[in-house]
Amino acid sequence: MGDRFGRSYYQAAAEAYQFLIREYPTNKFVPDAMLRMAQLQKDQLGDPTAATKTYQEFQKKYPRSAHKREVQEALAELALLRNAETGQMDAKTMQPAPAPAASPRER
Repeated sequence: MGDRFGRSYYQAAAEAYQFLIREYPTNKFVPDAMLRMAQLQKDQLGDPTAATKTYQEFQKKYPRSAHKREVQEALAELALLRNAETGQMDAKTMQPAPAPAASPRER
């Protein structure tokens, strides 16, 4: 519905997942709710900071989950996006590229 009628439907879904997680922490649906909420935050709501936090909470609560690899990949993707926004990456090492040295003329 969010694709068809607007972002507010995605926000309402995220709030419903948050309610489930907060009010029923031992419910068997909480792990799935956390994953879906993180996906919503990352993809539809465009909030990588909140998505990262949700994925990290999932990792802490469910370290042996069948979704462990999926969460690790999502966190890696979010880290790459964050690094791409803040600066250039060295393609070989996937580390931030060093700042270019000043030429003798610029000193």
